[in-house]
Amino acid sequence: MKEKSNKGLIIFSVVFYIIASAFMIYGTFSDMQVDMALFNPENNFARFAEQFSQVVYWGIWGSAFTIIFLCRRDFNGCLEVIGKVFPFIKPFNNTDSKVYKILNTILKVILTAGFFVLAVVGWKKLIENLTKNILLNLGKNDLSQAAYFIICAVFSAVMIFLFSKIDKNTLKKLEGLALAGVLLGIFYKIVEECKGITNRVRFREMVAYSNGFLNEEGKSNATHAQLTKAMAENTDFSAFTPWYKIGDDMGIYRHSDSFPSGHTTYCCSLFLSYLPCLAFEKLRKLAPFTLVFSSLYVIAVAFTRMVAGAHYLTDVAGAAIIGYSLFLIVFKLYESFTKKGIIG
Repeated sequence: MKEKSNKGLIIFSVVFYIIASAFMIYGTFSDMQVDMALFNPENNFARFAEQFSQVVYWGIWGSAFTIIFLCRRDFNGCLEVIGKVFPFIKPFNNTDSKVYKILNTILKVILTAGFFVLAVVGWKKLIENLTKNILLNLGKNDLSQAAYFIICAVFSAVMIFLFSKIDKNTLKKLEGLALAGVLLGIFYKIVEECKGITNRVRFREMVAYSNGFLNEEGKSNATHAQLTKAMAENTDFSAFTPWYKIGDDMGIYRHSDSFPSGHTTYCCSLFLSYLPCLAFEKLRKLAPFTLVFSSLYVIAVAFTRMVAGAHYLTDVAGAAIIGYSLFLIVFKLYESFTKKGIIG
């Protein structure tokens, strides 16, 4: 059954890469024309997607660290897991020794406190982003960081209690999925942090600057500006550069980090929904659906990023290729580690 699922994944991946590469090639020659045709910053769906589409990424952290918290091991348990990767590491033979008891106590305190804090921070990622955007739309002031931490600490405790009702065998499988989610999330965060290297000026930043939407530093301020489609006609696009060249923001554009699209990359997190279909027999039939739905979601978000003027076609196509490739890497690691009995 797993071989059949992997064959389906291979076929899907080939099709995905062909389509994404075709868009990448087309965009290389037509980025500006595509954005000019699609640019409509007043589109409500594009605005909604900008604020909430990354929920599939935000939702990884809290749930993952809650599961990892519940699956934490004693000192020997940790050594056994590490020993499956590095065979020269062996667990203690005498668990009644004073040294083992001290090390085990220290480890328990560190893991319990550490993973609870990570669970709080993880749920805060989801709750704060959702709340902040909802309050922004309602014209209300944002909550303080202290309030967020208190709310998320209580929420984490409740979620730990609820997740603790899951049977141990299911939790073991979920642990592997949680670790895969955390690893993919870290990969995507690294991609986000590297975006500034390209220094590619966003389409809407040029529109904002040319139409007088500036911040206190005199730089373009497009994120929350009341831009219109017509403003693109009076815009100086001389700062535009193709994706394969380093751009020049000339010190006047606030966001010169267009390539690759962060939203599109983060939305590839939804491909993780494929993994539970392999872990749980009852979900196997849903595996093809998760791949198709995830790709449609990524395409929809990618389209809205161009409508908003936040990215070009090559930004979103490149992000889809990067995001999906990183998912495949995590998938292969997950598959390898579960086969060896290291996780899951």
